[in-house]
Amino acid sequence: MASASGLFQCSDPKTWKRVSDMYWEVVAAKGAKQKKLLELDRWYQEELPALIGARPHKSLTSEEMVKLMEWKLTRGKFRPRLKQLVSSNAASTVESCTRKAFQLLPDVSAAIEELCQLKGIGPATASASEEAWTPHRVELCLWTWKVAEKHCPELLESLGDEKERPAKKLKTKQ
Repeated sequence: MASASGLFQCSDPKTWKRVSDMYWEVVAAKGAKQKKLLELDRWYQEELPALIGARPHKSLTSEEMVKLMEWKLTRGKFRPRLKQLVSSNAASTVESCTRKAFQLLPDVSAAIEELCQLKGIGPATASASEEAWTPHRVELCLWTWKVAEKHCPELLESLGDEKERPAKKLKTKQ
């Protein structure tokens, strides 16, 4: 079975799309052991964007930022100190930093830099958003691949030889 770097080396857009389409199956497979993951992931992928979009000035509340960190820690490596650090940010600071970060978009680097001023927030958490083939969607595919290797490798088997093709330029939609 190839590693996540094997997917990263793959230049076939169809393979990336198929891995992307497996996302919820893989979350469910991993969530069988971590019950909270499916609930948090649905909140992050579906509810949170709607909440943010409904606000006149896009921002996150302190509670949403803490829940975002909980999602991140449930999905990846557990680091208990991070949730405590994120919780220690003043609600007004979270709202003003996140509002400014949204205003800085599409300058992703500047937005990430703004968010990294918050305690417990680094580039990985700060970059968790966007649509189409963005760094976030690429990250979701790589996470899907890596977790599928451990929890449901049969899903990757269905990709067949596509994942082993030599590198070609990856076409993306912008």
